[in-house]
This record gives sequence, structure tokens and C-alpha cells, in this order.
Amino acid sequence: MAKKLSSRPSQAPVKPVTRFRHKIPLHTSRFRFADRFSLLGKARFFPDRIELSAWSLCGRLARTLALVRIVHFEYHPLEEGSNITVYLDSGEVVRLYVDEAHLWRETFENWLSYHVLASAKVMDGYEKACSMAG
Repeated sequence: MAKKLSSRPSQAPVKPVTRFRHKIPLHTSRFRFADRFSLLGKARFFPDRIELSAWSLCGRLARTLALVRIVHFEYHPLEEGSNITVYLDSGEVVRLYVDEAHLWRETFENWLSYHVLASAKVMDGYEKACSMAG
């Protein structure tokens, strides 16, 4: 039997789409969980998420926090237990001790001003336009 000839090149298998797209972190540093024992922790701040990975006595710990789920981000440098506290929309509180926490605060504030305040300016302009039209 003869093979069919085609002008199309063979296609590579399609990789599944991941939920998070950004691959390059904005900031990386060491960390530990404040409420449990953890070693060799690494925290990565991406444009859409925070990835936490560490080791404990039970094995590897991995956690991903989507930035859009963060309700409040607290930075308190003088506390011994944790210097960053993250409040999520589900009511969960994540307490971390992060090296270079002041840079994490600045990175989060920059992300917040770029994403949230920019959309607030657009909404403010939209509301003004609607009030002028109505």
C-alpha cells in the first residue's frame, strides 16, 4: 500500500496548557513557614503567583498562591516568628519568614499598583463617562 503524501509537516504532540503561564520569577529568596518546621525553603514571586517550596520531616512541601486571591499582604520586620503575613480570599492566613522581606513588599506593591490601580483608573474613567452620558 502506498503512503499518502502531504505538504503538511508532521505535528508534534501538544503539551497540556498549564494554569500559570509566567516562567521567569520577579524575585526569589529563601524562606521558612512560621507555623511549622521547614528547611531549605525557596520562595519565588512570579507576575501571577507566589510559589513556595521547602522540606519538612514528612517530605517536600509545595504551595502556590495566586496573586489575585490575596486580600491583604502584611510586612512586619520586627517580629521574630514571621515577617510576612498573607491573607487569602478563602480566609486562610499564611505566615512566612522570608529573607529580604522588604523587597517582597516592594515587589508586591509594584504588582498591585500595576494591576489593580491601573484597572481602578479605567473603571474610574468608565464611571465618569457613564455619569456624563446619563
